[in-house]
Amino acid sequence: MAFGHGRKGRVLLARYDVSAYLQSYGGSASLDLADVTTLTKNSKVFVVGPSEGKAQMSGFYDPASNAFNDIVAALKAKTAEWPFMVAAAGYGSIGNRAYIGQGWLEGYEIAGSVGDAVTAKVDVHASDAAELGVILADLSARTANGNGTGVDDQGAASSNGGIATLHVTAFSGFTSVTVKVQHSTDNSTFADLVTFTAVTGATEQLSTVAEATTVNRYLRALWTVTGSGSITFAVGFARR
Repeated sequence: MAFGHGRKGRVLLARYDVSAYLQSYGGSASLDLADVTTLTKNSKVFVVGPSEGKAQMSGFYDPASNAFNDIVAALKAKTAEWPFMVAAAGYGSIGNRAYIGQGWLEGYEIAGSVGDAVTAKVDVHASDAAELGVILADLSARTANGNGTGVDDQGAASSNGGIATLHVTAFSGFTSVTVKVQHSTDNSTFADLVTFTAVTGATEQLSTVAEATTVNRYLRALWTVTGSGSITFAVGFARR
């Protein structure tokens, strides 16, 4: 058993790496439980409803820089859900666990007091999907075709679909880059599971694999470049 230190954590919100602005972070998931206890019961009884996810993070406010404020403003202005990745062990290694989902900016708060640093707090409310998954491509720059190593994240196939996220923080030179998530039964022969829309700039994408779809035991990311240049991105996948 190996435990991790919190300082290694990293956070991606849409196409933005906000780790440098944060001091703390977290992700949570809960189930909506409806109370169906009747008079004849000695203990409460519940039925399970839909799940709900959130991501919370806080750091320090820098009044001399608008960088973090600009990121928050860009997230607030989005008109569709965007993906997020909260990686407690960091996003520098393929196979690391991460809290992955899509959602909305729920709140942004700046607070201060005499004798203390001004803090900034961000809350993200998941919409439809938020699960504990794995990193299939670490956040790093790439200049050629490639693929990640296969990840055996749970030791068996699953049969309820999943969600894949792509976070492109930097892009230059290339005509386009196509990124895929592939799966395999034996970590040798891989088939396409998710194909993201061809990337032509810094962006973010989320793709949902329909429920009742089989996701094989092993997963990996694959990317194909057109032209010459550099792209910095991360890929995550979470089974349902």
